[in-house]
Formats: sequence, structure tokens, C-alpha cells
Amino acid sequence: MSSSVNRKLDSVSISIDELLDKDLQMADLRYSGEIRTSLPAVVSSPCPLRIENFPYDVQMCNISMGSWSFDKDFVAVNSSVDIIWPQKGRIEGNSEWELISITMVRSDNYDTLLESWFSEVTYIVTLKRKPVYYVLVIQAPTFILCTITIFGLFTPNSNEDERLSKVELCLNMFAAISMMLQLVSDMMPKASRLPLLGNYIIAEVFVVTAATIAAICIQQVHHHVYMSAIRPPNWLRCLVLCDFKRRRNDSVSEVSTTSSVEVPEQAIQSFTILKTSLHHTAILVRDTLQRMSSVSENQLLWLKILDKTDLLCLFLFQAANIVVTVVYWR
Repeated sequence: MSSSVNRKLDSVSISIDELLDKDLQMADLRYSGEIRTSLPAVVSSPCPLRIENFPYDVQMCNISMGSWSFDKDFVAVNSSVDIIWPQKGRIEGNSEWELISITMVRSDNYDTLLESWFSEVTYIVTLKRKPVYYVLVIQAPTFILCTITIFGLFTPNSNEDERLSKVELCLNMFAAISMMLQLVSDMMPKASRLPLLGNYIIAEVFVVTAATIAAICIQQVHHHVYMSAIRPPNWLRCLVLCDFKRRRNDSVSEVSTTSSVEVPEQAIQSFTILKTSLHHTAILVRDTLQRMSSVSENQLLWLKILDKTDLLCLFLFQAANIVVTVVYWR
């Protein structure tokens, strides 16, 4: 008897569709008195699914066969083999499921209503889902999108002025991941618990969201320090740049000159006024140049610090992305 088992979630009864009309059904009568009949039919039996590990799940479907009209004293149901292995062309899976084995278990069940024992054989069909389609269509593209997003967020792309905005790139990638999540929700079986593939997508969304928040914070810090041109704290410079050198302040020493030549008093007064004016002008120019140099130096220091921070965040979030993928990719 050839049969195929279909999965139905909305029905609790077993349906049998006979392939031959009753007029064409024949019986084989042997000389020993043994009667054999063959009734080809398509049997549909419900099979509850456990999709916690979808799409790497293994399902075990039980198909029970027995006679509930006659007890075990009249009809004893048995099987000639204890286990059936898949055979190509005869018993095998389809494009979505791989047949692992079919195990037979014989048991006697007691009916309290009829107060009789009935013989029964249970076929345990072990099926394993083929995850290649879900890996190539959903899981691998999600990992690639998250990887590109993290690289785009934390790769330094501007060495002058304010760094370019990276939020738009992240929003575009986030929209793509959201569309991928919607595709997953349409393809996944509906259940009370989120399957493994759904947990992976949600985890990747959280990783990208955290990376986006970190990139926005770095961008805001860069904008603030660029506009204010404040000097980085010494502990931050030592921690990030490993800069233990102290800045030396050059002082302008005044050189006093004496002259033994006698000069008129009026010329001395004019020279003193000119000297004082030139001295104040030199101090003003020096302070202006030092201030401009300090602003440029501070901006360069902050740029180096934030670049190192970008690289650190790139390493951390890519590591989180890889860890999440390894945990959920089986």
C-alpha cells in the first residue's frame, strides 16, 4: 500500500481518499487460505508542529493504526519490521522535508467504555526540515545587511570639518531589515512563540539599533567639540591616544638693551611709546596665533579620538553581529 502523509493544522480527524473504486478492489486468495487485500489510498493525518527551532526543526508525527471494532483477541495488529529507512523512489521526503526514519511501536490500549483491550501499531515518522532556502533567502541577506550597515556607520569618511551624516544610511538599512522581518513573518508558521529565525531577526535589529544610537552620540559629540574647540581631558588623551606628553608653553622673554649713547629726552619718550605699542601688538598677534593653533590642535585631537572611538565601536558591534549569527545559525 502506497500512502502519502499531508500536514494539516486545522483538522483533527484522519481523512482517507481511496484511489480505486470499490468495483476495482480485488482480493488475493491463496491455496493456504490466506487472504490478502491491497487498498491504495491517500491518508491525511494531523501532525502538531513544534517550531521553536524553525527552520532547523525536527518533527515527529505519530500515525496510529488499529481495529477498534474487534479487540486484540480477534484482531492482533503487528508489523513485520521495526524501522523503515528512506528509500529513493519509494519512501522519501519532498523539497521542504527530509525523511529520517519511520519507527513502528506496537501497543495494547484499554478502552474503559468497552472494557476491552485493542491492538494498535503506531508509526513514528521523523522529519527534518531542509533549511537551505531560509538560510539563503532570509538569514544570509540579513547578516550581510547588518554587516554593511555597521561598516557604513563607523567607517571614518571625513577628516576635515564636521563628519558627514550617517543616519540616513542607517535608516535605509533599517528599512531594508524591517522589510526582511515582514517577509519572515509571512513565511514563518504562526505560533504562540517566536521561532528561532524570528529571534535572529529581532536580535539583529537590536544590534543595528544600538549601533545607530552610538553613531548618533558620536556625531553629536563631534559637532559640540568642533564648535566649542575645547581641549580634550588629559585622561581621555592618555586612554585613547596614549599621549603622555605634556604641552610646553613657550614664554616670550623681554630683552632689555642699554645704550651708552646720549639721546635727547624727547626722542627717548617717543621711542618708549613706540616700543610699548609694538610690544602690545606683538603680544596680541602671538595670542591670536596661539589661540588659532590651539583651536586647530584641539579639533585634530578630537578627530583622532573620535576616529579611534569609531574603530572601537566598529569592532564591538561587528563582534556582536557575528556572535548573534553564530548563536542562531545552526
